[in-house]
Amino acid sequence: MDEDILHLMKSLFRDIQRNYFQDDERPLSQTQVEIMHYICCHNNVIFQKDLEKVLNISRATVSEVLKTMEKNNLIERKVNDNDLRSKKILITDYAKTLFKNKRENMRRLNSIITKDITSHEKDVFINVINKMKRNIKEDNL
Repeated sequence: MDEDILHLMKSLFRDIQRNYFQDDERPLSQTQVEIMHYICCHNNVIFQKDLEKVLNISRATVSEVLKTMEKNNLIERKVNDNDLRSKKILITDYAKTLFKNKRENMRRLNSIITKDITSHEKDVFINVINKMKRNIKEDNL
């Protein structure tokens, strides 16, 4: 049964990626969308170390994703006036527009995937997912 759960989760994730993250002429990775979301929701100054911590991804992964995003005109990195070793991450106007469209698509997709699911079922699902995440963290101690 446990293997079935992992397979179902992976299958659902692929469906979401196919229908949400790859739906236009300029596909964005899930990590890029998460970074854009975090920057848009936090108007304060954002640094790479913030993204590593909040998104729970490695320094190398964040670095590579940011390089790609900068190359694709989604972000700009500017030297921090207070610490010349670190760079502020700023989202471009182009990325803000892209993100706004992606967010609308996400709302639509959320409505689609939760159709006919009761509030109680959603609560149970969220609790189960949180327990699974906790189990993984406890196992990696």
